[in-house]
Amino acid sequence: MSLPRPVSDTLIELLKPVASELGERLGASAVNDRYAEIEPSGSSALNQQIKKDPPLD
Repeated sequence: MSLPRPVSDTLIELLKPVASELGERLGASAVNDRYAEIEPSGSSALNQQIKKDPPLD
C-alpha cells in the first residue's frame, strides 16, 4: 500500500531537514574519528598534515 501523493510529498519535505542534519553529524563524526586515528592530540596533527599537503591549484 502506498501513500497518497500529497501525503508522501509532505512527509518528504518534513524529513529533508532531519536527513540533512544526520548527514552533517555523520560526516563530522567520520572526520573526527579519522583525525583521532592519526594522532590523539587532534588539531596539532591536523595542522601538521595541512602544512605537508601540496597546495591546490
